[in-house]
Amino acid sequence: MQVALEKCGYTAETAKSGEEGLELFDAGRFDLVVTDLYLPGMNGEQLARAIKRQDGEIPIILLSAYPPAEIPPDVDSILVKPFTIDALKEAIAQARQ
Repeated sequence: MQVALEKCGYTAETAKSGEEGLELFDAGRFDLVVTDLYLPGMNGEQLARAIKRQDGEIPIILLSAYPPAEIPPDVDSILVKPFTIDALKEAIAQARQ
């Protein structure tokens, strides 16, 4: 994901778990969050909920090979794995609306 985001012009940071992702979010400034649905510990939906409580305006994309049937309440867009750069760009545009 980091390489794909960099190809789209973003600087990306990665986390190994939802808790680590939340710590990174708390410590930095981000324009966008992309989280995998299935993370160790706190899953992607839980991470999205925690981040939206802090910043309701941050666009959040949920990444999964097996996405939920509906977009969860705290998620702005879903990106299905495997994905193309064009699909990533489309998910980013949708999340920012």
